[in-house]
Amino acid sequence: MFIRPPSENPRAGCNWLTDCSLVVRMTAAVVIILAITLAGVFWWSGHQHQKLIQDLRSQQVKTLSSDLVHTSKVFLGDDNLRHVKQLVRDFSARHQLTQCRLILPNGVILADAHGASRVQDVLPDSWPSGPYTHSIPAEVDDGTVDIQVAFDVTGRGPVVLQVSALVTGNQNLTLQAFFGYAGIIIIAVFSLLLWGRYLLAPLRSIETIRHALLALDSGEKSYSVLAIHNQSTPEVNGWNRIIGDILKLEETAIERNSQQSLLVSRKSTAGLEGACDAMWHGIILLDNKMCARYANGAAAVLLGMERGEIISNKLSTFIAQEDILKAVKETIDGSSLHRKVFEHQLQSNDAEAGQLRISVRPVRREDPGSVIMIIEDITQLRAAEDARHSFIAQATHELRMPLTNICLYVEEALGNDDTNLELHAKCLNVINQEAHRLERVVGEMLSVAQIESGVLGIERDDVPIGSLIKELENDYQVQAQEKQIRLTFHQSPKLPTLYGDRDKIALALHNLLGNAIKYTTSNGQVDVRIDGDENFFAVVIEDTGIGIDPNDLEHIFEKFYRGKDGRISKIAGSGLGLALAREVMRLHGGDIVAESKIDEGSKFTLTMPLKAEVA
Repeated sequence: MFIRPPSENPRAGCNWLTDCSLVVRMTAAVVIILAITLAGVFWWSGHQHQKLIQDLRSQQVKTLSSDLVHTSKVFLGDDNLRHVKQLVRDFSARHQLTQCRLILPNGVILADAHGASRVQDVLPDSWPSGPYTHSIPAEVDDGTVDIQVAFDVTGRGPVVLQVSALVTGNQNLTLQAFFGYAGIIIIAVFSLLLWGRYLLAPLRSIETIRHALLALDSGEKSYSVLAIHNQSTPEVNGWNRIIGDILKLEETAIERNSQQSLLVSRKSTAGLEGACDAMWHGIILLDNKMCARYANGAAAVLLGMERGEIISNKLSTFIAQEDILKAVKETIDGSSLHRKVFEHQLQSNDAEAGQLRISVRPVRREDPGSVIMIIEDITQLRAAEDARHSFIAQATHELRMPLTNICLYVEEALGNDDTNLELHAKCLNVINQEAHRLERVVGEMLSVAQIESGVLGIERDDVPIGSLIKELENDYQVQAQEKQIRLTFHQSPKLPTLYGDRDKIALALHNLLGNAIKYTTSNGQVDVRIDGDENFFAVVIEDTGIGIDPNDLEHIFEKFYRGKDGRISKIAGSGLGLALAREVMRLHGGDIVAESKIDEGSKFTLTMPLKAEVA
């Protein structure tokens, strides 16, 4: 007999269509309101983000201008106009300024970062005041920050610093925000659609079951229905007759097809077991007595046991963690039917024993007597988290040390009279060194963030090797003397010129030489050899320090990694320097190779091509 669909029953179909239309309209209205609300939130967030970028850039330009005024005032007071011009050019290039110049009140330009034609070559003895003898606060107009700062040069007259910089937003953050809000809107829409489907499903099921029951009451047989209890209606009576017919058919079919069904079941089970064994997550099935009835190969590997040692044994024989045993028992009893997740530490004498994540839940909610356990290996995940926590602690220490020294020497300089010039010079020298040290630490962190995001690049230009090595020697000779370390440089009389990123090459050399001095004890030796030919440039840094364990040597170029030697834990470090140095060299087409023997010292060899085309 043909079962008539709901649309052919006018009376039943009317209620059905009305309910469906109402639910659809309600769902559509909620979706539209939610979409408009989230779009408004996205627009407002983008507006606030752009405003924040402008405020930050404006504040940055103010700070930079203050630093440049302070340094320029010192140089101009010493009649050193050439250094002032170089300072303005370097400052503008480093901080991406569209205008950076120093002018006199009469309009004469002392220094201009962008090569103005009317630049003063000699600093006058004095000059009068003029229209530019006042400061203008930073203003943002059409994406540009403009600031004018006036200051007096002792014994000469006022000078005006004019700075302009572009305000540009972070497009990556904007795109991330856009895709984030778009994802939220999509998820919300799908959730509402599923909610509407959830409301429609009961109505559809009721209508379908009603017509099926009416058809069955007329003599139609169907096997796609479920039992209905505690009701006395014609539909339920027809449904129960179908259940009785199915049971009778099953009783006669079971005996006739038992062997065939057994073979099919075995084949299906074999295929299922093969699929489970191919999984990288461990799977264990437990019965109502907490005995393992099945375990795949991954479960045996993760627990470090043979599969035969798991199957048919109590759970407590291979996992003795009390909270896991309690959760399995509650699941079997039916008092808890939700998934529970635990972390389990494997018992081992090894300090790097594995850590597992174990999920417990019933196989079927209506049958809590059988439990499935999913086992995942999270050893590497926890190791990565520990490394990041260690990095945060070390980075905080690295930042705090130079800041503390700067504050101490500033207080010492302020607490003494102006006649003690030698003490003031010493304080300024220490503050300058610590500021450069702080700048290098922050630069390392920013560069590592660029490495992880894949945007670290290099800006190539001619790099005189001689001046770079001289700067390196000046920076570390005092530090070596304080530790009573003999620091020697061996280099050819004439060194070639590199073509690369000077700041990043200097950063790599600072990291290598800084590590050599840091891990070399008093009365030790650090040798720096510089060599090269017409194609390649090489620096070899060899020390007589504590050395590196062979087990650590293959990991020292990994981010956040620090050796297991107990002596290293007492020495400050972020675990980023070597990883950053190697990445910089590889961007230049070169590399860094390490050799070391414990308690004898280490040798790091840095090589890179002189020209980009060679790289």
